[in-house]
Amino acid sequence: WGKMTNFEIATRVPLIIASDRFPPARTQTIAELVDLYPTLCDLAEIPHPDHIEGESLAGVLRDPTSEENSFALSQYSRFQNRNMGRALRTDRYRFVAWFDQENGQVVSRELYDHRSDSDETKNVASEASSVEIVKQLETQLRRAFQLDR
Repeated sequence: WGKMTNFEIATRVPLIIASDRFPPARTQTIAELVDLYPTLCDLAEIPHPDHIEGESLAGVLRDPTSEENSFALSQYSRFQNRNMGRALRTDRYRFVAWFDQENGQVVSRELYDHRSDSDETKNVASEASSVEIVKQLETQLRRAFQLDR
């Protein structure tokens, strides 16, 4: 309702989908709220409209151990809308790149490892051991947000 950050506290919400087609189950699959629309289309067996965003969770409902949806995206601006923070959340990491709105350059990066820091209190983006994962996640983030056209 009132997201004011790219951190887990603002972007993680409970999601419950009930259908008489699938037995009750729990999953740790990462999902976005925009995934509800295509999921409902699949459950109702109607075609996806051309304008639809998100990925259907029907496969996860069939198999809760599925890893079909491997990341979620969010974005939020700060500094009077000068910088746009774009975040990518995987099962292990939250990566945030802050882009200058005027020139599109990355001005700051954040990386949080949920295996050791589920509260996202220690930014490890600048640590030598994080160089490769930062590079990989930034490439994935740019592709997902279609930033390198």
